[in-house]
Amino acid sequence: MAVTHLQCKECATHYPLQALYVCERCFGPLEVAYDHSRLGGDVAELRRRIQGGPQNIWRYADFLPLAGSLLDGPGDDPKARARWLDEDGRAALAETREALAQAPSFDEASVEQALAGVIARRAAKPRDVYQPLRVALTGGTVSPGIFESVALLGREETLRRIDRALAGG
Repeated sequence: MAVTHLQCKECATHYPLQALYVCERCFGPLEVAYDHSRLGGDVAELRRRIQGGPQNIWRYADFLPLAGSLLDGPGDDPKARARWLDEDGRAALAETREALAQAPSFDEASVEQALAGVIARRAAKPRDVYQPLRVALTGGTVSPGIFESVALLGREETLRRIDRALAGG
């Protein structure tokens, strides 16, 4: 897996990959740490290629190895499932499924619009809709951007993974 751990941006304390957001020592934000060696080559060259790439998701093609469970199929993080696929999370996920199934298109903008509708109808915080979806799609709480992830997977695979999560799988 290319994601190795969480690390505090302020004090550099390491944490395991869990649904954590703030450092317990200094209250700084936690960031995902990656094993960049899987990308191969020079990071500066990689940055240059990304900046010069097309203005869509494919500009990040070099990062596809970091997508792990998004492309290889959902992993299994019991803590993520317990935290985000409880009764409220499953209700949000069911509503998200309905909105995505009815989306006129499955590009990033349409996905964002569909999810914004769910957030508004539920009067929820974005994370209360995005995280259950992320866990359904990847099996965990870490992934590339949710709109890009859904668009990349496509309608059929996204809905299949949501159905599997709603069925308890």
